[in-house]
Order: sequence, then C-alpha cells, then structure tokens
Amino acid sequence: MMKITTFINRTAPYNETMPVESTIQPHVSRSVRVCALIGAGMLLLMLLTQLYSYEDFASVLTTILPFSDQPLSVISAALLVIVELFSLPYLLEMKLSRLMRVISQLFGLVVALFWLFTSLTSAHAANSALFSTTFDLPGGVLAVLWSMVLAVLTMYITYSNSRPVSSS
Repeated sequence: MMKITTFINRTAPYNETMPVESTIQPHVSRSVRVCALIGAGMLLLMLLTQLYSYEDFASVLTTILPFSDQPLSVISAALLVIVELFSLPYLLEMKLSRLMRVISQLFGLVVALFWLFTSLTSAHAANSALFSTTFDLPGGVLAVLWSMVLAVLTMYITYSNSRPVSSS
C-alpha cells in the first residue's frame, strides 16, 4: 500500500488570502469613473438582451461570424456571454484581487474589440447580434458607432488606469 505524504511549508501556510484592492485607482479623475460606468451600462444592456433571447443568440452569431458551424456558434455564444459578464467587475469598480482585475480588464478589451471587429465586417447583416433578437439592430452605421464608443471607452479606461501615479 502506498503512503501518501504531503509537503507543508511551516513558514508560509497556504491558507493566506490574496490582497484585495480597488480596481479604479485613487488618482483617476471623475471623468474616467463616469466613462467606466457608461461602458458598464452599455455592456450590461447588451448582456441582458443577449441573455433574454439566448436561445436565438447562437443562430444570430452564425450570420455574422466567419464560420457557419452550429455547435461552434453555440460554444462561441456561451463564451461571449461569459466574457461579457466577467468584464463587468473591472468597469463597476469592484474590489478585486490583482489577478482578477487584470483578467476582467483583459476581458473588457477583448469583448469591445470583438464587437467592433464584427460590426465593421458584418455591415451587410440584417441583425448585428449586439442585442441578439431582443432588439434587432441591423449591421451598419449604428452598430459600428455603438461598438466604437464601447471600444474607445474601454481603451480610455484601461489607459487611464495604467498610467503611473505622479508624485506632485
């Protein structure tokens, strides 16, 4: 019979928690915080409408994505909704660990750039899929403007939070 042994470091126990800090740094101006709330509101509106008519979301995504494989569209619809959900904590200024803050920030950038790319490349579509089938926004100028505002807000917030604190 095998003997199972565990190695425990007595000087640094594993039950320590990660430090939690605010996502928006204190040196950031009020305009950045307002932009973060606007971006979070835009993403929340998209997320709620996509979840409201989720059973049709994969078929709508099939029309705008470069592949037409139904199982892959279902997986991409699920991943897109999850990534949108996990991008909200950064924009809502929640207290997060440093790792979760970076992941949430990255997810926000990925979602914004994904929707900008799909809006620019699917101007011909009858539904841009930004709001699934709850609100049929056709591909074109309005979809591109919505996606561009979301992308610019997300990049502005990310840039503002990445600047070092000035000692003045």
